[in-house]
Amino acid sequence: MRLARAILFFASALLLGGQQDSSDNGPTSLLIFYKCYPNQRVQLSQTMHSAVQRFEQLRVNGVLASYRVLFSRYVDTDNWDALAVLNFLNYEAVAKWRQVERNTPAGLATDALASVAEVHSYPVDAVRQKGSSEAFPHPVYLVATYANSMADYRQYLDATVVPQFDGWIQEGILARYEVFLQRYPIGRPWDSAVILAYNDDAAFGQRERIMDRVVQKLGMPPFGEGASNSRAAKGAVIADEITLPR
Repeated sequence: MRLARAILFFASALLLGGQQDSSDNGPTSLLIFYKCYPNQRVQLSQTMHSAVQRFEQLRVNGVLASYRVLFSRYVDTDNWDALAVLNFLNYEAVAKWRQVERNTPAGLATDALASVAEVHSYPVDAVRQKGSSEAFPHPVYLVATYANSMADYRQYLDATVVPQFDGWIQEGILARYEVFLQRYPIGRPWDSAVILAYNDDAAFGQRERIMDRVVQKLGMPPFGEGASNSRAAKGAVIADEITLPR
């Protein structure tokens, strides 16, 4: 199962990598954030386990190219509780999601919607991503969103952010990273989302030390500093992945 998941991720990474920075068609990724009341967390967790099975069937049927479902590690009323990262094979496949939404809004069964207080859906472009060649069974996710100056963000991304992410992979703490940009940001609280998958809890605990080491090697400001004109942090959530039963 681990090998199959690794192959699936790298196949989708190659597919999406070929579409980086393309605006010829509509966005081919969708981020869905789910929020619940604290007393509904257990129910929502069960709901998202069922959603994973539904997303897997959609992948088998050719609606989704790949997917990932995350559940926040801590109760936090200011942030989301669950996140679905859905990647479509092409923009034509996105149209099939309309029927999914009609029957199962946000990918959830009708009775499961009772455990959800809010849902926020964002069509996005996957603009940068890379993964380690090794598969890790229990990654720790850090998902951060930003409001950026869209005019220079991609330049900043390639000059400052991506080299540091690549350095974290080389240092052996980061399993993969994904950067998404909203295609329709008007009136939305953020413009870009970064999903970092650390190898495990031990690797996540070394994050600050490795960050310092990498910026010293690169001779640049740490990720998150010196970029006030390019982006402003809107939120960050630590999460774990919900996967199919083994």
